[in-house]
Amino acid sequence: MTSIRDNELDARREQGPKALVGLSQLALDHMEQGVCVYDAGNRIVLVNQRYLSLFNMSAEIVRVGTSYRDVLAHSVALGNIPAGEVDALYAARLARIAAGQPFRTQQTLASGLVMALELKPLPGGGWMTICDDVSRLARLEAELRVQTERSQHALANMAHGLIMYDADSRVVVCNERFLNLYNLDPEIVKPGVSHCTVIEHWMSRGNLPGMPGEEFHDTRLEDVRTRKEKTLLVMRYDGRMVQVVSRFLPDGGWVTVHEDVTERLQYEEMLRHQNFMLDAALENMAHGLAFYDSEMRLRVQHHLPEDLSALAGGSQAGHASRRTDRTLDGKRRVLFRV
Repeated sequence: MTSIRDNELDARREQGPKALVGLSQLALDHMEQGVCVYDAGNRIVLVNQRYLSLFNMSAEIVRVGTSYRDVLAHSVALGNIPAGEVDALYAARLARIAAGQPFRTQQTLASGLVMALELKPLPGGGWMTICDDVSRLARLEAELRVQTERSQHALANMAHGLIMYDADSRVVVCNERFLNLYNLDPEIVKPGVSHCTVIEHWMSRGNLPGMPGEEFHDTRLEDVRTRKEKTLLVMRYDGRMVQVVSRFLPDGGWVTVHEDVTERLQYEEMLRHQNFMLDAALENMAHGLAFYDSEMRLRVQHHLPEDLSALAGGSQAGHASRRTDRTLDGKRRVLFRV
């Protein structure tokens, strides 16, 4: 005959597991992530409210005892999974679970939300899935990819060569124009290599810094150490001249921009030569000369020697004459002729 005390003990034994399940459910319902736990037969033993709300699932369908296959069928009905993909998805996931392999995946829902899912095998043959809304992160990653593609497109189409280093003096990015400008090997000059490696390879290609190699190497390292912005001219392997401008970044890295200025330097030299020839011609002219722009502002003036200026002023009118005329805009001009 069973005593009252024995009945109370049996009742407590039955209530113990139920109490634990209740506590587990309470804890799960206060999690930020969605959680669904399956037994070895792929049926739900625990599911929280966050899981249902994230996937917009019905608590009447997705509940304790529901099979994983039925959960996927409900997702298909909600538009979260394409109907033609559900069989392959079901087989692939259970195969990985059976092999004891935890894995992560992402799923875009009909609502546009992006879910990160982590599926983990459990001791005893069961498994669980933990899901989280990563829509904002996915959106930021997509925006970053777009910005990266735009930056890469801009770099690839720059007229100038560019190379950027991080705070550890390692290459972050360089464009194709930089490599072609100095005939550099893209297998050597690439993200992650050191500044020293780039300099050594640059000089090995016959490019000349205008000073001994060791001095150039030490100077560049000192410029980086002191964060000294600099503009310098270097000579390419073929004799063409390149202007290099260094600029330092707030994060400790720096960027250098490289422009082939050979034609510009040649043009400037031609202008200097023409100016020299013009000055020589003016200094040897027997006439006074003045050039005005379209607004009648004096741009170039050749002064007569002091003694001739005196003659032009009328002290020896027989040797110099002065003629006054008016310009088209009514202003007067004076021409001296000796």
